[in-house]
Amino acid sequence: MRVVVNLLLVLSFLTCSSYANEFYKVNLSIQVLDRNSGRTLTIVPNDNYSFKIVDEGSNFYRLEIYDQAGNVVAGRFITSKSNVNAAFVGASLIESFEETVSTVQGTGDCPACGSAENYTENDLGSDPRYQYALKNYDAPREGCIPVEDVDLEEARDLLASQNLTTENATNLEIRTVGAAVKRVQELNGGPLRSGMGPGDRPFPFRFVDANGSQQYGSYIKIGRNTARKGRHHHGHSVAQHVHEWAHLIGNQGAYSQFRRYMDSSGYGQNDYCQVSNYAMSKANEQFAEVLTAFVTEPRILLNNTRTPAACRKVFEFFTQWFDDGEEVASCL
Repeated sequence: MRVVVNLLLVLSFLTCSSYANEFYKVNLSIQVLDRNSGRTLTIVPNDNYSFKIVDEGSNFYRLEIYDQAGNVVAGRFITSKSNVNAAFVGASLIESFEETVSTVQGTGDCPACGSAENYTENDLGSDPRYQYALKNYDAPREGCIPVEDVDLEEARDLLASQNLTTENATNLEIRTVGAAVKRVQELNGGPLRSGMGPGDRPFPFRFVDANGSQQYGSYIKIGRNTARKGRHHHGHSVAQHVHEWAHLIGNQGAYSQFRRYMDSSGYGQNDYCQVSNYAMSKANEQFAEVLTAFVTEPRILLNNTRTPAACRKVFEFFTQWFDDGEEVASCL
């Protein structure tokens, strides 16, 4: 029987290529996404589960989960690496499958450990019921990658990798666009081909003070909406930039791919995923809003109570459409 390993050994082990041959006892709560059903699941110590890491992406692990009897729990589970690295600080390494039944046992109540359900910021059961476009609301505005984690040089490099640039932008606005591009590239495992700026010259995000944003043939206009400033300053909204970039992506082939996947015989408003009221206005805005949701706040696709089937299908589409779409787990 192996002794409990410390954090350093756990993290070292998880980066080794041999991790697929080892089992861990669940000692702390963790949230996983079941790719079969699209549902999130919180696993707690009292479930008496163990797990094995069978594969990984740059930001997520694929897990096999075992019950107390050593049976595989049905489902294809993924979770972000940060969840695993943080939650399994006290995980027990189990040397072989035969040891799982005798080793896996509950650790009793652990108030200090806590379940993700106890924290509102990780409440994956809520449906925010966004009335307006996603760009207006805090979570999608902030996106999955904090803007403060993207410096000016990195932002410019990210834009250049997509043949994009900015015009009349502040440093903060450049970094906000950079955060949008960085998250899309995480999901795609690199630059997104359909998101490349067309033409020989870099395709600009052009910032203006008035309200109103739109993708044109030669540039993307971002209306800052400076009259309202503060949280409604759209130049500081990751969701705003993803939405307008999504129209360029759609015009370069993604619109038709999306509609074919959603319904090969036609895709009308009755089939739309209502992540926001604006998403219900017309087909191109539907695509832009649901892509924005997947990039900035994917839980609202999985937990939508107004059009749940359509939103789960949207989630499935983008998970498959992006080259590394299962990286979405790192934002759940």
